[in-house]
Amino acid sequence: MPLSPSLPRRALVPFVAAVALLATFAPSMRTSYGHPLGPTADQFHAKYGSWGQVIDASMRTSHAVDRELSLEYRPCPV
Repeated sequence: MPLSPSLPRRALVPFVAAVALLATFAPSMRTSYGHPLGPTADQFHAKYGSWGQVIDASMRTSHAVDRELSLEYRPCPV
């Protein structure tokens, strides 16, 4: 990607960092989900059976993560 003369180089720092982070996770995402960016919406739909259940699953939290962030655990609504 050629650099635009009007775009300061410091503006590219977050982009370069994001690309580097993606390169770190891409191999395991491709192995696990067949896609370098992770699971697709269609894969979630196939896993949960309906868009409503996909949405419910997206609101689920993890005890471990919640504990680290000092948040209250919220189980998946059923």
